[in-house]
Amino acid sequence: MNDTIIGFERILEDISKNNEHNLLYTHKEVRCLARSFIAFLQSPDWCEICRYDKEIKILLVSLSCRGINHYDRAFLAERIIEYLKQERQYQTSEDCF
Repeated sequence: MNDTIIGFERILEDISKNNEHNLLYTHKEVRCLARSFIAFLQSPDWCEICRYDKEIKILLVSLSCRGINHYDRAFLAERIIEYLKQERQYQTSEDCF
């Protein structure tokens, strides 16, 4: 399941680098991605993957809101990335046992 987290993280990294000077996605595109991620997190493929499920869902809902500037969306994406990194580290340490 680490591959799923890595793929999710890569897309979020693009969003986290998105700002007025480096416009990779429009607000509409970021909201679309966030809503898609929320739907994915509710799928059976994700259910057993991440201990930070609730935190990530809250941040994705916030990311999908209208009226948020690029800087704030980048910040929210970065917070999700931090949770995903912690989860990957946890899973890697669990695999060692």
